[in-house]
Amino acid sequence: MKKDSEDRVRGICATHRWKVLTTQQIGIEVFPNMMLGALDNGTKYGALRTTRKGPNADWSASALGLDYLLAAKNSNRVDVGVVLLCEPNGALVAVEEIAAVMQNLQGIEPHFGKWGQFYWLSAAFMSAANSGFMTNASDAEVF
Repeated sequence: MKKDSEDRVRGICATHRWKVLTTQQIGIEVFPNMMLGALDNGTKYGALRTTRKGPNADWSASALGLDYLLAAKNSNRVDVGVVLLCEPNGALVAVEEIAAVMQNLQGIEPHFGKWGQFYWLSAAFMSAANSGFMTNASDAEVF
């Protein structure tokens, strides 16, 4: 992610300018993640805020939330779409653009959990080693 963009997102986080988007507003459930929006100097930001259970745990990212954010970015509903990795207390650990996160997850299947399908992410926005698996099916084999 470009340093300038990352600094702007960190600034939005530090000044608590994100607005929480509700399930009714976006039409999907991303709990325990949150879908966020912010406007900064005329630039519209969208974010999926993820958390983890403890200081050494991986982050769970809602598959629906990631897809929603990518679609919002691709259809220009947001200018900048990012995934936020946060501590349970809300402290920001890392930020990355949605396109890069989705590229990292290409070929990885989400896991089913109590609240839907999720990917497990490392601090480098890669699939966590203890979770997701690579598919070996080609596009021709998908039905």
